[in-house]
Amino acid sequence: SSMKARSRSRTSRRSARASSRSSPRSSTRASTIRARPSRRSSGAARPRRGDVRGAAVPRTSVALLEKAPGLRSTTLRSLLTRSLRILGFPRASVSLVLTGDEHLRVLNRDFLEIDRPTDVLSFPLAEPGDLEDRDRDLFLGEIYISVETAKAQAREARRPLAREIAHLVVHGLLHLLGHDHAAPEERVRMRAAESRLLRELKPML
Repeated sequence: SSMKARSRSRTSRRSARASSRSSPRSSTRASTIRARPSRRSSGAARPRRGDVRGAAVPRTSVALLEKAPGLRSTTLRSLLTRSLRILGFPRASVSLVLTGDEHLRVLNRDFLEIDRPTDVLSFPLAEPGDLEDRDRDLFLGEIYISVETAKAQAREARRPLAREIAHLVVHGLLHLLGHDHAAPEERVRMRAAESRLLRELKPML
């Protein structure tokens, strides 16, 4: 099955989208490109989409490989859980990793052949047809965010880091649910979805 990786970066003004992603944990504001990775990351092997079928669905998890001042893993997990409920996927789960520029650069290079860091990359694991059944346990995939790039973007936009990371989380999550922004009409729909979700989440931010 093919892989897509989605990214959103104000710095590069491009975003990447990948369709089947595993978890390479070791190793800006957007439009979207679609790309097939030519090789796997040097980190842990990513499962193919079919590899997760029939397996126990992981719970939503947050890994802080790089700390973001003012943000705790419990806060981010609550943000993800609330977002999924608002979007109509109360039983779905995702994995979120906050890390640094070098990690995002390696992922961007290995999966999208773009050798530079970006702000967020999403790796969907669910098949498009899986999203039609919202009343079952479903692992949507993984989101990787660079805290370094998020800090730079927060300074540029003159807004709190927590707000910037929340925006990146929402952006990455929408990619896992099939949103894209390669074409102008897609970009309009995705930005509208981001705005609606961020308004709903405002009391948490």
